[in-house]
Amino acid sequence: MVIMLLAAGSLFENLGKFAPTLLMLGGIALACFLLLRSNSLLFRRRGKDDTQQEVRNTRALLGERDKDSELADAPVDILRWQVEMHNTARELKGELDSKIMVVQALLNEVKAERLKLEQVLKQVAEQTKNDE
Repeated sequence: MVIMLLAAGSLFENLGKFAPTLLMLGGIALACFLLLRSNSLLFRRRGKDDTQQEVRNTRALLGERDKDSELADAPVDILRWQVEMHNTARELKGELDSKIMVVQALLNEVKAERLKLEQVLKQVAEQTKNDE
């Protein structure tokens, strides 16, 4: 459209017809720019706040650390990984402990059954001895 008006040489003569449309498009473009810019600033601030909050939470989970410890100045990702590994180790230890308790209970049952079988065998041996 603009090219046609330029070719006709009457761009400025017909600009009055398109002024409301151009102003509306300019206003929409300006509104979009301002909204996108404000949202990006909010996300940047939230991102910094969230990252700082994660660092605080991770450090709180790990407790106070000495400067002599190996990971005192480690990045947040490493500290988060370390916390996850501690949680995984705790869960695995709990599973192993519960399985050990089950095996011990089964062993106690086996011992009790063995004692019963030994008593029955002794009784059978005595009865066969008496029957002869």
